[in-house]
Amino acid sequence: MDPKLKQRLEILVEGDQLETELKKKIESLLKKFESDFNLELKNENAAMLVTHLPMALMRIKKGEEVEDLNEMVLAELKKEKFYSDCMDFIEQIEAETEIEIPAGEKNYLVLHFGNLIKKEGGNK
Repeated sequence: MDPKLKQRLEILVEGDQLETELKKKIESLLKKFESDFNLELKNENAAMLVTHLPMALMRIKKGEEVEDLNEMVLAELKKEKFYSDCMDFIEQIEAETEIEIPAGEKNYLVLHFGNLIKKEGGNK
């Protein structure tokens, strides 16, 4: 994983937007994502994902809710071949972090992970 992405996570910790233990788990999960999908996470391709994931997990821990994707967008997202693989990976995130991710947040994460897979030609 790109050092700039690690720095991005560290800035969130320093700003009290992310817990240190959760940061370590996220780094480990992102390395697993790189390995599972044969991708290299770089600042240029994964900055939004690396910001969204920790912020989403912290929102959930605080009990804050997020609206789900528009129904049309969600319907299109579910047609993508990466959809089920991304959902499986999100289940791994839930298991590793012990945080239950609501459906709306899962869909946003699938969108981020899926866009990265499509843009970078990742495969499982």
